[in-house]
Amino acid sequence: MNVGAYNMQFFDFLQVLGITILVIGVMMILIGFFLSSRKSDMYETKKETKGFILIGPIPILYGASKQTQIALCLIGIFVVIFILLFF
Repeated sequence: MNVGAYNMQFFDFLQVLGITILVIGVMMILIGFFLSSRKSDMYETKKETKGFILIGPIPILYGASKQTQIALCLIGIFVVIFILLFF
């Protein structure tokens, strides 16, 4: 039995599985985007965007109130400490 051929088939399967999961994820994001934009046309809603972008060890906060800024800053600090400890 050729073990190398078996490993090759397994890795090919993992590649196909990974690409399939990636494509399904992108499709779910697009479907969610279109469904949410369709719902917003029917109802008047107030939308806010809040979050942070982590560039290297520097967290950048955007669109957040004071309470949300504190929570996002703590999350950002936790992520930076986690990265520094484990990577």
